[in-house]
Amino acid sequence: MVAFTSAVDIGNRALQHCGADRISSFTENSKRASEVAFVYDKVRVAELQRNIWTFATRRASMRAVDTTTMMLSPAMWAPATTYYRGSIVMDALGNFWISNIVNNTGNDPLLTNYWEPYFGPLTVSLYSSTGTYGSGEVVYTFAGDGTYRVYLSLQDANSDNPATATPWDATVTYWQDQIVTYSAVAYKSLVDLNLAQQPDTHPSQWTSTFVGGTGSLKWLEIGGAEFPSGVALVRPNIVYPLGAGPSSQSYSQNIYKLPAGFLRFAPQNPKVAVPMLGGPTGNSYTDWQVENGYIVSSDVGPVRLRFVADVTDVSKMDAMFCEGLAARIGIEVCQPITQSDGRLQTIASKYKRFMDEARTINAIEAGYDDPPDDVYVSVRQ
Repeated sequence: MVAFTSAVDIGNRALQHCGADRISSFTENSKRASEVAFVYDKVRVAELQRNIWTFATRRASMRAVDTTTMMLSPAMWAPATTYYRGSIVMDALGNFWISNIVNNTGNDPLLTNYWEPYFGPLTVSLYSSTGTYGSGEVVYTFAGDGTYRVYLSLQDANSDNPATATPWDATVTYWQDQIVTYSAVAYKSLVDLNLAQQPDTHPSQWTSTFVGGTGSLKWLEIGGAEFPSGVALVRPNIVYPLGAGPSSQSYSQNIYKLPAGFLRFAPQNPKVAVPMLGGPTGNSYTDWQVENGYIVSSDVGPVRLRFVADVTDVSKMDAMFCEGLAARIGIEVCQPITQSDGRLQTIASKYKRFMDEARTINAIEAGYDDPPDDVYVSVRQ
């Protein structure tokens, strides 16, 4: 059972610390609502940045910016627009969301479960037939006439061409909305657990009438001519010498755009098994420097980054963190609402206790971070 389900839950817990009445929403016409609403997101982001919270830790695969790199350009979510699985939108607060269902209409990302926060790469690389892609990487292909298609990799070690259709296989179990070809005709699965149902003779399981592309099942198309309300691309506005130049220049450092929702770095080598007899782990120091929203590095990539993300979904937050966040909000709104120094001190002591407990449990869950190998030890090996 989830202890906290919404931002209003946390706000009401803060008001409870203040001895004030609860609110029904942040837009309620009351001083309590306006004070809590004003500080909520500011304090939430600050508390997320103060610690490496396991519930907020994410990974993203990124490639260095080059002359062919494009940038994701999600549109603002609109209630009347129909979105498809993989559509990425932006909410009023600037957060990115990716649709997890087809025909997604009228479902506000901030109020429903039909969207997942998007914490993936913001840069989109041109697909290369000689490359191997990791889960979550985003690429594009283009025809030369100004049109393009955008794809998100669904697995690691992905060497499939995203635009090449996957033939139907009687031994493979398909899921709803997956697309295959049979006798040069594209079919979309209508059901989960779709096994050994020949597409042209099972209309209850397959349909040849649908909107969408026909690429590899190892990729998810998230934008293109056949994908209405999908992801748009724009050229990056990069003024060098940030990183000194694009990745195709071998004599310069490379730049990697920080992923969507990035707040701070998380340990990059958590709980790496230590080799026998104290041998090297293979971990090395990085030369990463953060400048203007980019990592500047001599790495050639791709970079697999662990980071603390700007989590807004309260149901994904640890309950102990929510308790601490509520107390912190209580500190900020106590004086405007109660004018009581005594109550303020009481809330401050609760905040310290709640957050200390939350950080202790979080540290146990996160475990240790293996440091880079000592150069002397590595050389002796």
